[in-house]
Amino acid sequence: MATKEAQRGRTAYKPLSMSPKEYKAFAKNREPSRSVFRNCVLAFLVGGVICLIGEGVQRFFMAAF
Repeated sequence: MATKEAQRGRTAYKPLSMSPKEYKAFAKNREPSRSVFRNCVLAFLVGGVICLIGEGVQRFFMAAF
Protein backbone atom coordinates (compact mmCIF):
# COMPACT_ATOMS: atom_id res chain seq x y z
CA MET A 1 0.00 0.00 0.00
CA ALA A 2 1.30 3.41 -0.83
CA THR A 3 0.55 7.10 -0.81
CA LYS A 4 1.02 9.54 -3.68
CA GLU A 5 3.87 11.99 -3.55
CA ALA A 6 4.53 14.55 -6.29
CA GLN A 7 8.05 14.47 -7.65
CA ARG A 8 9.08 16.81 -10.47
CA GLY A 9 5.77 16.54 -12.31
CA ARG A 10 5.50 12.79 -11.85
CA THR A 11 3.57 10.84 -9.27
CA ALA A 12 5.73 8.62 -7.12
CA TYR A 13 4.54 6.27 -4.41
CA LYS A 14 6.01 5.84 -0.97
CA PRO A 15 5.02 2.93 1.27
CA LEU A 16 2.55 3.38 4.13
CA SER A 17 3.55 2.54 7.67
CA MET A 18 0.35 0.58 8.41
CA SER A 19 -0.21 -3.10 8.80
CA PRO A 20 -2.93 -4.69 6.64
CA LYS A 21 -5.16 -4.98 9.71
CA GLU A 22 -4.75 -1.28 10.55
CA TYR A 23 -5.39 -0.31 6.94
CA LYS A 24 -8.56 -2.39 6.86
CA ALA A 25 -9.85 -0.60 9.98
CA PHE A 26 -8.87 2.78 8.49
CA ALA A 27 -10.66 2.00 5.21
CA LYS A 28 -13.77 0.82 7.05
CA ASN A 29 -13.93 4.11 8.98
CA ARG A 30 -13.58 6.15 5.78
CA GLU A 31 -16.24 4.19 3.85
CA PRO A 32 -19.51 6.13 3.42
CA SER A 33 -22.57 4.64 5.09
CA ARG A 34 -25.24 3.21 2.84
CA SER A 35 -28.94 3.50 3.53
CA VAL A 36 -30.50 0.46 1.85
CA PHE A 37 -34.08 1.51 2.61
CA ARG A 38 -33.54 5.04 1.28
CA ASN A 39 -31.87 3.70 -1.88
CA CYS A 40 -34.75 1.27 -2.51
CA VAL A 41 -37.36 4.01 -2.11
CA LEU A 42 -35.43 6.35 -4.43
CA ALA A 43 -35.01 3.60 -7.04
CA PHE A 44 -38.76 2.90 -6.90
CA LEU A 45 -39.64 6.58 -7.29
CA VAL A 46 -37.16 7.26 -10.10
CA GLY A 47 -38.29 4.13 -11.95
CA GLY A 48 -41.91 5.21 -11.55
CA VAL A 49 -41.17 8.67 -12.94
CA ILE A 50 -39.36 7.16 -15.94
CA CYS A 51 -42.32 4.85 -16.64
CA LEU A 52 -44.74 7.76 -16.22
CA ILE A 53 -42.83 9.80 -18.81
CA GLY A 54 -42.77 6.82 -21.18
CA GLU A 55 -46.50 6.31 -20.74
CA GLY A 56 -47.12 10.00 -21.46
CA VAL A 57 -45.03 9.86 -24.65
CA GLN A 58 -46.87 6.73 -25.78
CA ARG A 59 -50.30 8.26 -25.16
CA PHE A 60 -49.26 11.45 -26.95
CA PHE A 61 -48.20 9.56 -30.08
CA MET A 62 -51.29 7.33 -30.01
CA ALA A 63 -53.54 10.41 -29.83
CA ALA A 64 -51.57 12.46 -32.37
CA PHE A 65 -51.21 9.79 -35.05
